[in-house]
Amino acid sequence: GALRQGMRGLGLDTQSADECVVLLEVLRPEVLGKQKSHNIKKAMQAISAKTIYERLGGQQGVTDMAERMYTLAGQDPRVQSFFERNKARATSMKKRIAAFMCGTFGGVSTYDREDLRPAHYEANITDYHFDCLME
Repeated sequence: GALRQGMRGLGLDTQSADECVVLLEVLRPEVLGKQKSHNIKKAMQAISAKTIYERLGGQQGVTDMAERMYTLAGQDPRVQSFFERNKARATSMKKRIAAFMCGTFGGVSTYDREDLRPAHYEANITDYHFDCLME
C-alpha cells in the first residue's frame, strides 16, 4: 500500500515502518466511526526512549512520508478515487495529512482529531480502503 511504499522509499527501517502502521491502525475506529478499544500509542511510547516521530526525522521526515503516501495512494487504483476527487485541494490535504501524522507519531500537531470522522464521513471509506493504505 501507499503508506509502506512511502516509508520504504524514504529508507525507513522495517521496525519503524511496522510501528507507524500499528499507530495508524489504532486510528481505524476514529476514521471509520467505530468505538476505540485500546491505546497502542501509549504502550509503544512507554517501551521506547526515542519516539517514532523522532526516528522518522521529526516534522520534515513525517511531512515527506505524508507527501509520498499521498502520491502513491493517487496511483493505487483501489483508493485513487479518494485522492483524485480533490485535486484542487491537494496541497491543503497533504498538509492536513502531515499534521495528523505528526501528532499520531508523537510530535506537535495542529490537526484537530475531532474533525477526523466528519472529514471522512461522506467518502464512504471502508476497512478495505483503510487496509489498502496500510499494506
